Amino acid sequence: MFRKHKNPAILLPQFHPIYSRQLFLMDIEINEETTDSLEHQAKELTEFVASLEMGDFYGKRLKELLGPIHWTFIISLGDGPDPKYERQRKKANRDYRQMLVDNREDIKSLLVELLRYQSWANAHGNRKKFIKAKSRLS
Repeated sequence: MFRKHKNPAILLPQFHPIYSRQLFLMDIEINEETTDSLEHQAKELTEFVASLEMGDFYGKRLKELLGPIHWTFIISLGDGPDPKYERQRKKANRDYRQMLVDNREDIKSLLVELLRYQSWANAHGNRKKFIKAKSRLS
């Protein structure tokens, strides 16, 4: 993440909770499995960001990128499972997973952009740490 965005605030320990909450985006597989866990993790990331400075704005934008997609399903009542309904659910799961993968870089960029509004990222003492850390990585 640092190599792409080159924001030294990423190296601060205060960034770790943001970083750990977005990690689920790196492991998404495009398949038809249930997305309940992904939706929960996306909601947690959005809520956490909303609690930060400028979080109201960034939380809303993340919510747009993290979904979930709202679907309307048609189910036939009968004695057994409805194959048409199952196909719809599987397609919705696949589409949501694909959306998260497609939006992954935009989400990460927003998380890094959010850092400039965090007082801990701009504190004078941290500026010296940034310079040291950056020189070690160069």
